[in-house]
Amino acid sequence: MTDVDGVTLMMAIQAVDEVMGRLTEATADESCADPDAQTMLMDYRRAARRLEAAYDKACQVELDLPPYDELVNTKE
Repeated sequence: MTDVDGVTLMMAIQAVDEVMGRLTEATADESCADPDAQTMLMDYRRAARRLEAAYDKACQVELDLPPYDELVNTKE
């Protein structure tokens, strides 16, 4: 895997979290939710988990990074 610095990971985490928030709202009413939006939400959740794991590793090297929970609004 290509090395990505902590600041870049922070930006990616925040961007994915923002999209997840919008998709969560869009799929809240399952009776009229777009199946494509539901699939996208699952994909973004998977990406968020992978980014969190990468960020955890980055935090071990770059000690000045904020905790992951301070970067996200979406609580899964």
